[in-house]
Amino acid sequence: MQRRTLLVVLAGMAVVAAAGAVGLWSRADRITRVNFARLNTGMSRAEVEAVLGPPGDYTTSPPGDMGEEVVQDAETGEHDAPGVDGLLWIADAGIIEVTFDGAGQACRTVFAPLTPPKQNFLDNLLWRARRQWRRWFP
Repeated sequence: MQRRTLLVVLAGMAVVAAAGAVGLWSRADRITRVNFARLNTGMSRAEVEAVLGPPGDYTTSPPGDMGEEVVQDAETGEHDAPGVDGLLWIADAGIIEVTFDGAGQACRTVFAPLTPPKQNFLDNLLWRARRQWRRWFP
């Protein structure tokens, strides 16, 4: 009986791990210049998250060189005023920053493309291990 329970628990953990991995990979693919072009000033946070997913760091390698930024800006409004909130989405393809005004509408969006650095498998593996260590033990 205990062996069967152990097998069921292990199978359940494998399914949860696989679902989490698929969820993270699909989000990283959403942080692109194409999806950035779908963003407009005046969108709510829910509309932005429908396009990009929740804000966060989805990188799988060290950040590379930053290219020229693309900015979409509202015609009016202070971007550094009190009540203005900015969110970041970071992935291997680039960084998207969306600034929301006091009414909760996007007033500025910025896309900065990233070029991944050249590195071998071992360097990438060590970078991931150090990054995970810092997340678990800040």
